[in-house]
Amino acid sequence: MPTVYFEDLEIGSVHLGRECVCDKDEMLEFSQRNDPWPFHVDEAAAALSPYGGIVASGGYIITLWYRSCRDLQHSENDLGVPGRS
Repeated sequence: MPTVYFEDLEIGSVHLGRECVCDKDEMLEFSQRNDPWPFHVDEAAAALSPYGGIVASGGYIITLWYRSCRDLQHSENDLGVPGRS
């Protein structure tokens, strides 16, 4: 896949990455370490929140987005990534 640079993007263009599945245990672990608001980590407290249940941390959502777009962000030869030639 060719490298996509910011200046190459056109307004309205769509670029799809790989499918990424949210794992609840991973999401909760991330939130407990990085964003421990009750609506991210406590099911009972989250049920009383305006959301009505656990919601993923914005930081976790960004992590999933990075995973899904990894191939769009860098070609195999970018940035001298170890293990890539």
